[in-house]
Amino acid sequence: MIWTTPQLPRLREPRRRCRRRGAIYAVMLGIAILVSLIGLSAVAVGRVNMRVANVGGNGSDAELLALSAIEHAAATIGTDTAWRSRYGNDVETAPVTLGRGSFTWKLVDETDGSLTTGGLQPVRVWGIGRSGEARRCYSVQLAPGGTNLPTNPGMEQGLTAYEVQNADCVLESWTDQPRNGAKYLLVKSRLDRTGGPQQNLTGKIVSGNSYYVELWAKMTSASEEPWLCFVIKKAGQADTVYKVRAQPAKSTDWTRVYGTLTPSWSGTPDSVYLRIETNSTAQDFKIDDLKVVEGTASTPMVPALDSWRQEPLP
Repeated sequence: MIWTTPQLPRLREPRRRCRRRGAIYAVMLGIAILVSLIGLSAVAVGRVNMRVANVGGNGSDAELLALSAIEHAAATIGTDTAWRSRYGNDVETAPVTLGRGSFTWKLVDETDGSLTTGGLQPVRVWGIGRSGEARRCYSVQLAPGGTNLPTNPGMEQGLTAYEVQNADCVLESWTDQPRNGAKYLLVKSRLDRTGGPQQNLTGKIVSGNSYYVELWAKMTSASEEPWLCFVIKKAGQADTVYKVRAQPAKSTDWTRVYGTLTPSWSGTPDSVYLRIETNSTAQDFKIDDLKVVEGTASTPMVPALDSWRQEPLP
């Protein structure tokens, strides 16, 4: 007699429970990964925000440092009578640490590239500020200041103190578009390029001294360079003329033009005039805000109007 063992049915329930447990585990793992990614993203965003804030702060610091550099340079050359020979043209100074950054500055002669030649010339000061990775650079031109020698330099008293030579032009006082103040001088009906306004500065100009001459000019037809002249007159002798060619003056806007003159003569002249001419044409032109400053060891250097600008990093 053969005994057989009855076949038991397969048990599937445990497998179902294992599958359910595995699915739950996978879901929980996915949620954990998602939460971790969210946390890491939040940390990354926080770091980015902190970096942006830090860069912005460094940028502001660099800007303030650049402006501080210009002030430092102006104060330095204002108290050093030998600054033109002490500093090189377009050469940065040693860094000065201030707060979270540092600054340097340099002097640039835009006329002839030399601080020591050319007499009493303006100089452009570059201020460079550095903070972290941020860099900023600004500049301003410093021009000779001090006592202004002409009479009625702003033309506010009309034609007072201004003359013409041999009727070579006509002078008129106008009020429609002055550079500054209420009036300017119109120079018209010029016979040739040498015709122009002049002022007697006898007794104010000394032989052998340097003088900084500046004015605002506006041409009426096309851009052209004014000539700034000292004319020394002696009876029985031809006039001696010292002149410097200034920057081109626009016909569309007022332009600041300037130059340095060092007249020299022997004996005593009958008169010394400052005269404004033009380079090549006899076109009409306008002038305003005349300045003639004598160069001495104590002549201050002051910021020139409308000369501030942001510079590319050197």
